[in-house]
Order: sequence, then C-alpha cells, then structure tokens
Amino acid sequence: MAHKRFITSSISIDEKLAAVAAEDTTSALMWPWLLFEFDDWGRAEWSSMRVKLSRFPAFQSISSEDIEKAVCLFSKHGLLHQYEINGKEYVAIRPSSWIKHQTYLRGTKRAGADSVYPAPENPPWSPEEEVQMRMAMTKNNEKKYVESQNIATCNYVSEKSADKRECQQTNENVSRQRGLSVPSPSPSLSLSPSLSLSEKQKHAADDDEAPPDATHEERQILNRIKPVMGSRFDYVSDLAYLRKLSVQFPELHLYGVMDSWATWAEEKFKKTGRLPPDSKPHSQWLNWCKGDRKRGRNLARDRPAGDRTPDEILREAMPEFYKWGRAESAEGVNSCDG
Repeated sequence: MAHKRFITSSISIDEKLAAVAAEDTTSALMWPWLLFEFDDWGRAEWSSMRVKLSRFPAFQSISSEDIEKAVCLFSKHGLLHQYEINGKEYVAIRPSSWIKHQTYLRGTKRAGADSVYPAPENPPWSPEEEVQMRMAMTKNNEKKYVESQNIATCNYVSEKSADKRECQQTNENVSRQRGLSVPSPSPSLSLSPSLSLSEKQKHAADDDEAPPDATHEERQILNRIKPVMGSRFDYVSDLAYLRKLSVQFPELHLYGVMDSWATWAEEKFKKTGRLPPDSKPHSQWLNWCKGDRKRGRNLARDRPAGDRTPDEILREAMPEFYKWGRAESAEGVNSCDG
C-alpha cells in the first residue's frame, strides 16, 4: 500500500466520478482514500474487509459492504477494472489515466521492474497503454514517453486537417463534374443569435475537433466560442483557461455564461462576427463570470435537474471538493500523504 498519491483539482469535475456521486455520494467520497490501495503500477489485490480496516477504521458509518458497493460503481463507470486470477480478486486503474495523474512516478523504475500483482487478461484498454506507462516509469525513458505523447497529439491534429482537406476536395470535384459552382466559404461561421440555447448546444456538440480529453460540456463551449474568436482561437490555451474558470466559479453554468458572452460579441461586432485583434477575450470571460455571479445569472442550481451535466451534479453533491479545488487550482497538482 502506498504512502503518497497525487490528486489534481480536476477530480472536482471528473464526469465518471460525478456519475458515481449521482448514484451514491458516499461512494464517490471514498475514491481519494482508495487510491492508496494501489501499487505504483495502478494495481491492487482486492478485499473490502482489508480496505475497511486499513483505510476507514474510524469511519463507523462506512462498512465493508459500502466499500464493495463503491468499487462496483467505480467499475461500472470506468474508474477502475475488476478482475480475477487463480481465484483471487484484483482491481486496476487504466494505465494512461494512472500515469497521467501520478506524475511523480515517471522515471523512478528500473528496466524490467513490474507490479507484484498480475495484469488483467482482457482489460478494457489496449496493450499499448501498458507499454506507454512502463516506458514513462522506466529510467531514461521518460523523455521518449513525452515525445511519443507530443507525436500522438500532432498526428491527431494532422489527421483532422487531412480529413477536412480531403472532404473539401471531394465536394469540389463532384460539383465540377455536375457543372455546379463551388460556393465560397462564409465570412463568418458564427451561430445565429436567434437560436435557442439548446439548439446552440446541439450544433456545438456536432463538431468533434476538440482535444480527446475534453469533456462534453467543454466541447460545447469551445465550439460555441470558436467562430467568435476567429484566428485567435486556440484549443489548448482556451481550454486551459475555461477549466480554470470552472474551478474558480463552480456555482455558474459555464456554457450559459460563455454563450451570453459570444452572443454579445456577435452583436457588438456585427460586420465581422469576430473579435478585433486588440481585444482580450480571457479577461472578458473572467469579468463576465464575475458579473453573472454578482447578479445571480446563469447559476447551475437554477437549471432543471434533467438539463444538468455530470459536472454540475458533482458540484452540488461534493461542494467540499470544489472548495479544495479553488484553493489548490494555482498549484494544479497536490500531494496527499497517507
């Protein structure tokens, strides 16, 4: 069992943990403690009674049955994987997720090192993830791991660009064969301000150019503001700032705030539908959030329960995590000693 594990502020807005909290709040609150049961490879031999005695001895309200229920929910929503080998029960966390958060483990293992627990035989992840994690944790290979991640990101962006070019060329060829003129692209791709909020969300969700780790709500926001931002739009920096705002203003429905800002920008700059070069959008977003919080607009609690995202459900079910996230957001990664 480990004495230290890293927990990032993103735990407060993790959709999988939010789904667990929606079913059982107590189970979701157990997650940080259970991380100490896993070895450095993200695996553990499982026993609910042992976990009760080692992690929750003073919690009289938590029984071994409660812990077993929590693990089943974690497995159901993809936070961990349960498996059995030779009659013994084990649990494992997805390698890519494990090494992403436990960054202090990178470059700490010798070549050939391995977990004392057997790997799952048919896990819900590819063998390449195990290889990538092993490469990251092995000394002298951390640089190669980082380079491989950068290459994967570049390949993702290149594939998206290639798909767009191929689709555009195909449409142009078909149009020429039919004797049709190819219309020039519209000077503005902004959504009409007359669309309802639900319609704008639907249009935004159709665009799948956001980074793979972006949540559904983040994709909606990115694709709503992209036409307004124009050439100044950047997935990486804009997504990072939006995540900072979501931690700083957990009580707000962030899509509603950004939709109001985008509509204002479209109205203010009607000729181009985009921000002028000298504008400071991130500062505007911050002021917009402060204004909505002060005036009580776009509050997450005011939305119908059926319209709330898993992120917002977690904000209400686990407010203490958000309070912690706001205090620690500047550091990004925090050490929790057992």
